[in-house]
Amino acid sequence: MNVKRQIKRRLQRYRDKHRTLKGLPLLTRVNLKMDKNNRLGYATTGLSLAPSNESMIVKIEGLKGKNTCRYASPTCRKACLKEAGNNTWGSNQIARIAKTLFFVNYRDEFIGKLCNEIERFIKRCKKHKVKPAIRINILSDETELALLMARMYPEVTFYDYTKEIKYWLDPANQYSKPSNYHLAYSLSEVNTEDWLNIMRTVPNARGAVVFYGDDLPKTFKGFPVVDGDAFDAFFMQKQKGAFVLGLKVKGLLQETKDIALKGGFAQLGNKALLAA
Repeated sequence: MNVKRQIKRRLQRYRDKHRTLKGLPLLTRVNLKMDKNNRLGYATTGLSLAPSNESMIVKIEGLKGKNTCRYASPTCRKACLKEAGNNTWGSNQIARIAKTLFFVNYRDEFIGKLCNEIERFIKRCKKHKVKPAIRINILSDETELALLMARMYPEVTFYDYTKEIKYWLDPANQYSKPSNYHLAYSLSEVNTEDWLNIMRTVPNARGAVVFYGDDLPKTFKGFPVVDGDAFDAFFMQKQKGAFVLGLKVKGLLQETKDIALKGGFAQLGNKALLAA
């Protein structure tokens, strides 16, 4: 059975059983990178919506999809993290698309269910005496949803990677964000000028850069590079001033990694740079 047919059947079961899709869990139970935060005293969960236009590949009467990464570059879409690790599993793709269709078509019910799950997560964290951290956009870039949650739950640390520039460069500070929501601005092949502007002018800016190869450079564009794959909670990094979160290009296929490099989305790491 192909993926589109599986998605249609799964969604139909949800709709038949619960008109508001209440049977669909939203927050992730397992994420290998976020689980690395445990040693820092944080329990972490997150929301995996379908990235870019993935939710639009399935046409279901009465339901519409959405591009959840409107600022994604062409190469970012081609080398997306949905092609890496557990994200490639068919069941995970089905769940991502179902959640996204739930979010787009039944927003009030979605928000209510998300709040319920966050509140249960906070209770578990209190019980186990750990701090709660949530990444609303594991694969997507819906920062407005994350902002809403951060304002509703100030006791939780929220964090995301984004290509949405307004949170840094809006002169009127119209889009000010709460102190419990941390963002890293991601470099792509189409936003280099904006990325450099942020890194040079915004105090303590965090810039995310994808590198091709087995190692990370010590600096990039004059800024120190820290290992962004060591753990997911970049808000815990002790580096002072603006710094780069170095992320190794992901993907099960070498072809995907090569696309990221050739398209300008990934930068050469030390060894790859010396070999070039």
